[in-house]
Amino acid sequence: MSNINILAGANSSGKSTVIQSILLLKQTVQYGSPERSVALNGPLLRMGEFTDIRNFEAEGANVGIEFELAPDNENAFGSLGRSGVRSFVTSELADVASLAVEMELGQVYAQDIDGAAKSQLELKHTNIRVKFNNSEGREPLYYSLVANTKDDPNLISGLLPYDHYEARIDYFSKEQLEATRPKLEVKGGSTRHFLPDYILLRYDAAAQRAAELAAFMSSNSASMLTRGNIGEEVIPPAVVSAINEWLSKKKAALLDIRTPITANQIRHRLAPFLYGGTGQRLSSLIIRSDKSRADEAILRTLLAEALVANTEAKLTYDLDTPRSLKAGSDYVREYFRQGIRYLGPLRDAPRPVYPLEALESTTDVGYRGEHTAAVFQLNSEKSVHCHLPPDENFDGDFLAYARHERLTLHDAAVRWLGYLGVAEEVKATDSGVFGNRLQVSTGNKDRWHDLTNVGVGVSQVLPLVVTSLLAPVGSLLIFEQPELHLHPRVQARLADFFLALALDGKQMLLETHSEYLIDRLRLRIALSDKETAREMVNILFTEKQDAESRISPVEVSEYGAISNWPKDFFDQSQKDVARLLKAAAAKRAKKSHR
Repeated sequence: MSNINILAGANSSGKSTVIQSILLLKQTVQYGSPERSVALNGPLLRMGEFTDIRNFEAEGANVGIEFELAPDNENAFGSLGRSGVRSFVTSELADVASLAVEMELGQVYAQDIDGAAKSQLELKHTNIRVKFNNSEGREPLYYSLVANTKDDPNLISGLLPYDHYEARIDYFSKEQLEATRPKLEVKGGSTRHFLPDYILLRYDAAAQRAAELAAFMSSNSASMLTRGNIGEEVIPPAVVSAINEWLSKKKAALLDIRTPITANQIRHRLAPFLYGGTGQRLSSLIIRSDKSRADEAILRTLLAEALVANTEAKLTYDLDTPRSLKAGSDYVREYFRQGIRYLGPLRDAPRPVYPLEALESTTDVGYRGEHTAAVFQLNSEKSVHCHLPPDENFDGDFLAYARHERLTLHDAAVRWLGYLGVAEEVKATDSGVFGNRLQVSTGNKDRWHDLTNVGVGVSQVLPLVVTSLLAPVGSLLIFEQPELHLHPRVQARLADFFLALALDGKQMLLETHSEYLIDRLRLRIALSDKETAREMVNILFTEKQDAESRISPVEVSEYGAISNWPKDFFDQSQKDVARLLKAAAAKRAKKSHR
């Protein structure tokens, strides 16, 4: 996909299917229960059962969805719900080139409240893969879950939040988890919606405690983080004997094995041999030799092995996720929640006053534009970065000359509404308990009109402009038939607005029947001196072939010409013009012979 992606084609040729596959994932993450893999029905889509959407020609009862995101590392979406998580995601994904998610869903039957069988989708397999830039040659990280292991006796019921799956992770991620968990085994995993979530780990807690004790006793750092009052723990006599054997080689006084010896006592006795001090404190001026560091490593290993040998194994379970894989899942989840903005083809009917409603997001106008008045009133003075519209009848390279400024939402919206030709001024006011009043001026700025008293074009365009300007950088804006109820001149100028949004760093997916919009994009490509304009526009033509939907890219040359003009691609008007000329010529010829 490019910056501006256009889906064109006949009705029922598959355009909506592309859009709904994305909205299905957004609906699942935003509104679905965490244990549900996909939510077929919700505020965005009401798709019924799986049998309602399954293609009649499909073989088998499974469906696969795959997608890949290129993270915007400078603009992680929102706060991700918890303090500090945004910076965690940004830092973990700093060198990430892409996040790839692949899932397979299978058809299952469940009984509804009336006892009737109802077809649903159940997750069979899911995988997230984190691919890095090639600068350091890092191998991709992956976390895969495979179903059909719910009855595995090795999986402990109740330890995982939702269904159990067989889990597989890459070597580097497992090594990261093993750093603090000796004798680690991956025992399973769980999902949150369609994304891998926690991994169930089994490890030896006694060996873990032994490693902590060994690190404590062979370190003199006052800042060392440990669990509990580790210094007061009594060390087994057999371990003390091993330490005495080490001290005897250093010709040092031995510890009295007849009395209980604590970890603190051992730490103080060993410190002079490792750090050259009294053991009371670690001076920042001490420069340690390589031999000192090597001695510490040898002693730490000796202590850990002695402790493990004299401690009974204690297998325990834990839930965790490797850092980069967790950051990747968080980014994907928040991308679908906050990064995708959708505006359907049918806008909310204009009203004199818009009633008060709870806003899920203070910057999202809703799927029908129903929250436009409230969102505009709340954000009118908020600063937005945007590219400004061209001058009237501008015939130069728009991409090269487009000016970028920081304006208030009000000023930016007014500039674009004026260029589109639907309004000269707009304002939203708080009407108290009645809601929000939205008014526009279409000529004389001293005269204000409710949206019910002006052309329907204002109520069609205003939600689109407001939600687009407020959308975060890196967002995907999905608009179905943005040209609906608009004059051809406005349709053409919408193309310039979409180009400006692309320059702002936002991505669009447009389902349209407007040849005026596409022709304006072709014109901008022809007027541009760089390949950038052509690379920004991706036109996809959908058509039915043998009862299957096919998508073909429409190739636009640097001169704006279409080199592979598909059949029925905006050629009806040209056909009608040709027929008109032919009919006119025939009528003239008929009259001339009278």
